[in-house]
Amino acid sequence: MNDFLPSDPLEVSLRQVMGKVEGGYLEAVASGVAEPTLLILDLRDRQARAIAEIGADSRYVRRFVKKGRRLGKRPDLVISLSRSAAAAAIATQYPAVGTNLAGSSARRGYLAVVVAWGCCQIFEIRDTSRSGSPNADRPWLMN
Repeated sequence: MNDFLPSDPLEVSLRQVMGKVEGGYLEAVASGVAEPTLLILDLRDRQARAIAEIGADSRYVRRFVKKGRRLGKRPDLVISLSRSAAAAAIATQYPAVGTNLAGSSARRGYLAVVVAWGCCQIFEIRDTSRSGSPNADRPWLMN
């Protein structure tokens, strides 16, 4: 199993759902979730489906995928969890990434994990309004 791949395809996956990610983060903070961490799961991916099925009925996941196909959209599921719950879920398919996530902290924002294309990557999401940020167009890249 390959835990790492150059991040470009995963960055594209993240960029496509940034609105949902930001909304999920704000909802988690409002609900009092400790260290909110967002999972972005492309349900066309076998490992992403397995992670999704930890907390959702497999029939729901299959219906979600079919609906995406029917509408011509990617079946991306965005889930807000505490850092520890997210790390445990990711570790079921990507043990090294789960361990890294459990020991990570977001210095200027929050963490998101993308599972797609047979890979898994942790991203730090931060405030793009920081002046002088060299990655203002890609807020998930660490400087």
